[in-house]
Amino acid sequence: MSRMSALFTRRSPVLVGLDIGSSAVKAVEVEPTRAGFRIVAAGAAPVPRGAVVDGVVVDSGAVAGAIRSVVDAHRIRARAVAASLAGSAVLVRRIAIPRMSDSELDESIYWEVDQYVPVDLGDVTLDYQVLDREPDGDRRGTMDVLLVVAKKDRVAECASVIELAGLEPAVIDVDALALHNAYESAYGADRDAVVLVHAGASVITTAVVRAGRLELTRDVLLARYLHSPAGEPGGLRDEARVEETGREPRAAADDKATAELAALEVERAMEDCCADEDAADSIDRIVVSGGWACAPGFAAMLADRVGAPVVRFEPCRGLEVASRVGAGVLLAGDAPAAAVAVGLALRRRDDR
Repeated sequence: MSRMSALFTRRSPVLVGLDIGSSAVKAVEVEPTRAGFRIVAAGAAPVPRGAVVDGVVVDSGAVAGAIRSVVDAHRIRARAVAASLAGSAVLVRRIAIPRMSDSELDESIYWEVDQYVPVDLGDVTLDYQVLDREPDGDRRGTMDVLLVVAKKDRVAECASVIELAGLEPAVIDVDALALHNAYESAYGADRDAVVLVHAGASVITTAVVRAGRLELTRDVLLARYLHSPAGEPGGLRDEARVEETGREPRAAADDKATAELAALEVERAMEDCCADEDAADSIDRIVVSGGWACAPGFAAMLADRVGAPVVRFEPCRGLEVASRVGAGVLLAGDAPAAAVAVGLALRRRDDR
């Protein structure tokens, strides 16, 4: 599948992938090479507690300060940023519509969206990607389109905090699409059915990829399912650990709760895609990323719950890493936490 264009873009040759989470900001800068891409800078900085809640920036100054901190500490030179949204800010849906030309689709897409998405179109930003113009079987005469709808105020909010940090918001994307971008870069497009599970500090993003195409995505907020506040036992926080790895330790009970919720989301996503198949049997593998993927036993708990193979995402696979880049968030054990940032850094203005 060709890559989806972003909801908001400005032209820039090199982008900094910026994953703004509730516990940390992860940043990755890449540059093109003859063979592909090279990571030239990467790092993380802690986000003050309460500055980002359920994916919503509550304290712009604090978040901008964290962005500035990671940029300065890791000598990130590019000023154009690719960031992303998740959770209640976005809706991604695959629809089947009558086959038509690109120009016809451009003219009719808002009418089509109005049939599927119950929102005031004046309040959202819309993008779309044609997935398949010639579906098989009974669906001939239609084509599959992936719709991406985001709240305008959340897009503006994300762009504003980046500008407050002294950077340029070049691309505002969606976590699920950035994750798919990183997956294609690391593993290529194949015929397998893969579920990408990105379990961040506050949101679990699930994306189903079959035969290289993004079929479905789901986001669920974590807060109400967790047993303890973010950070170390007793409410203490290891800021150095967050800065080093881009993630925050949690209680063991939360590891289990998150694994169970992730398993439920995988099952729901596969049931939506494969109504006539057993969900576990239709999955070739589950690829996990995000801070929770780095927790001891998380992958094993998820595999046991779903009954399908689970592997950790290796987002830097196939990418060169410049010698000046410190280990930090790119360490083998912690690299899954940087998956969205890597996928964003690989975005380009003309991707679609």
